[in-house]
Amino acid sequence: MRVEHDGPKAYLWNTAMVDDGFCVLKLEACDEAGNTANHAVLVTVDNTSPKAEIQWPLNSTYVKGLFLVKLHAEDANFERMELKIGSYTQVWLDPDQTYAWNTVDYGDGVYPLILTAYDKAGNKIIRKISVIVDNTPPEIAALEWTPKEPVANEAVNVSVQVLESGSGIKNATLWFRRLGSEWKSKPMTLQGSNWTCTIPEQEENAIITFYAEFYDNAGNTAKTSEGYYTVKAAPGAGFPLYWLLLVILLILGGILSTAYYFRLRKRR
Repeated sequence: MRVEHDGPKAYLWNTAMVDDGFCVLKLEACDEAGNTANHAVLVTVDNTSPKAEIQWPLNSTYVKGLFLVKLHAEDANFERMELKIGSYTQVWLDPDQTYAWNTVDYGDGVYPLILTAYDKAGNKIIRKISVIVDNTPPEIAALEWTPKEPVANEAVNVSVQVLESGSGIKNATLWFRRLGSEWKSKPMTLQGSNWTCTIPEQEENAIITFYAEFYDNAGNTAKTSEGYYTVKAAPGAGFPLYWLLLVILLILGGILSTAYYFRLRKRR
């Protein structure tokens, strides 16, 4: 390219017509006497946007407490990346980062996570997801069981009312044991507005303790206080069988003895 006349000059270079990589720009100036001067510079053509990814959490994830956000970016001419959460922005000069986000400083709700990566040529890329902050555990409203005083070989129905306005209940478990034994567990099911479960029938005089535990989708947990009951004797089962047999034998013996006595007396 030849430009006449002296003074500052400008040239609009369409770098899109050139492959990414190193290029040498050479300037040559000549006067009318044939004298020349040269100057060269090395530049890097970069028309490729960076790559960026929020590796964790995934979109629509429930988060709570101190949560780790894993970020990754890459570019041959990487400059920086920025993470924006609400009004807060964190900047890094390295392309791989793990950010400890204290969600307790934020209220429960939906928050966008916006990652922007830049290269030295001014190219950028934006990645965005939304997560749901939930730091509020489920609220136990009531724990009930029927019957209150079960008898031997009678099952007990446990019912718990739980209030959860955040991420929702993920699982509910009933824990129970006979006093002195290991804890056992059974999943609870939602029936209407109550979570219910049945404790199997137990032997007479057994003391049963139990409680219910709930987890929401963010990992918050709540559990009831322990309830307990003592298994009573079943109706009609309070008199042992061997005693009943003994009484029958005594009565029968008395009858036979009386009959023998009157029979002997009659003969005399």
